[in-house]
Amino acid sequence: MTEADRLRRYLDSSSTVTFLQNGMSKLWPPYGQKYVAQRYPDNDAPNFLACVTNHGVLSEGPFKSLHASPADSAVGPVLLNNTARPLAPSAAYLTDAIASAPCLNARSLTRAELWASQLQKLVVNSTINPLTAVLRCKNGVLFENSNGVVAKVIVRLLHESSAILQSLINHPITTEILAASADVKPTKSLEAVREELSLRFSFAELHSMLYNIGHVVKDNTSSMLQDVRAGKPTEIHDFNGWLVETADFLEQSSIGQARELDVSCHRTLIAMVESGTIVDDTELAKQLLPGMSHTR
Repeated sequence: MTEADRLRRYLDSSSTVTFLQNGMSKLWPPYGQKYVAQRYPDNDAPNFLACVTNHGVLSEGPFKSLHASPADSAVGPVLLNNTARPLAPSAAYLTDAIASAPCLNARSLTRAELWASQLQKLVVNSTINPLTAVLRCKNGVLFENSNGVVAKVIVRLLHESSAILQSLINHPITTEILAASADVKPTKSLEAVREELSLRFSFAELHSMLYNIGHVVKDNTSSMLQDVRAGKPTEIHDFNGWLVETADFLEQSSIGQARELDVSCHRTLIAMVESGTIVDDTELAKQLLPGMSHTR
């Protein structure tokens, strides 16, 4: 958000800003409205969009990147200034421009669809990126042995991610996002929308989705591995850190009996990436699968 703050003096309700970043947008509830209220107290905030991209890009140096793995992308609204009537034309213009741009294979999504797509991409990034960073391997190596140590670590990470995201989907904080989806399809209730999304983010669905994507990007080098090799800061806190923070938020704001969410595997993986740890399968098992015996 620092970049948007620097441009704030030039932005108003007629403006539209689109973010393209890995991880979840910080403008989703519960923080988006707080950000806008603090920085745009006169209700003249711009419209905020976000993109999700599955294209594989490899950095070849400053200002030079290789489009290594063409895929698809999407754009949609995160936080629109609905106090402005009519809605600024720039929002529709920018959405259409991105969705119709050559080579991007992009499509426009509703707000609820974009939120779910960002969550799904987060699951991929929080699994593939840190594991390739600590193992120093290409993406495909993670999926070579379906019965090996890495596969077992992936299972544990996905179980933790699934529990967190299913709790988030069914938390009141997401009603604002999901209710709009129910309004678009009057025959579908809010409860039905939540049930459908909960299934989409079940362990079984996430596991199948991850392995399908892993096959597509098997020859790619993850952005996090590129960063650690270049000595740059990683996005570990935007991926796994977001999941840990969300679990903490859900536990603290739970209604009735609190549900304890296990994030121990994600926490350990964050520490490993931050410390620059490099491991093989045996050491990975010791770190992330304690109490279990493993063979390579």
